[in-house]
Amino acid sequence: MAFFCTDDDFKLYFDEYGGNDKPAIIFIYDLGCKRSFFKKQAEGLKSDYHVITWDYRAHGMADHAHKQLNFERLAKDLDNLLEHLRLPNVILAGSGAGGTIILNYLRLFGEAKIEKIILMDASLKEIQTEGWSYGMLGNDHEAVDYMTEMTYDWKNFAPRLLEKMFGEGTTVSEEDKTFITDRFLDNNNTLMMSLMVGYITEDHRKTAQAVTVPVLLTYGKDRDSKYIEREQAIARCFANARSKAFTGGTLHYYLDAEAFNEAVKTFIG
Repeated sequence: MAFFCTDDDFKLYFDEYGGNDKPAIIFIYDLGCKRSFFKKQAEGLKSDYHVITWDYRAHGMADHAHKQLNFERLAKDLDNLLEHLRLPNVILAGSGAGGTIILNYLRLFGEAKIEKIILMDASLKEIQTEGWSYGMLGNDHEAVDYMTEMTYDWKNFAPRLLEKMFGEGTTVSEEDKTFITDRFLDNNNTLMMSLMVGYITEDHRKTAQAVTVPVLLTYGKDRDSKYIEREQAIARCFANARSKAFTGGTLHYYLDAEAFNEAVKTFIG
């Protein structure tokens, strides 16, 4: 474990696995998760890759504050991490909000340092509008209700959200369920809400259209048909994207780790 300070003096922690002479891949988790959620990727991929996991601001061991708590700043933090590790070429892998950090990075800094991208449970636009029926929230009122519950009833909201994230009919061991739930509950609800406001109001359809590097989109095949249609629509927004489904819903990289890791190896080559 190590840490670095961002250019606005925020302390962020990260772990490195494998040799730094190997292709570098940075895993960025979803809102409310921890870098330990990628422990199966770290163990399964470290013999072939330089694997980096990190806690971004307001999560895990990172500094917790409302200071500059938005996705543009998180993208700048990612750029600070690349500079700190002196990584000129890297594979970025982001789950949910982690993918939104990557998209913001691409919008701000371009592709010069990026070789390939993996987006797990990707989102380009969460609120449905005319011409985009693939958002998971039907309108602004639904978004407000969602954030209100998140803010004032986190202890009940988080487990219910996780049940949806696991996918329909997914078998989750009690050990895994406890591991995931305990770490998900260990968050400050107002900090999570602050980031959620940014997450559900982002629109990265144009960002995706400008991406030229190869993109792998992964998703849980045990989600409802509307969700799978969304993934297909997202794939069409990229010039060079392929999709692959796994069991385990949003958390397929953790719950179907062996198959996911093999797909990562095949994609990177």
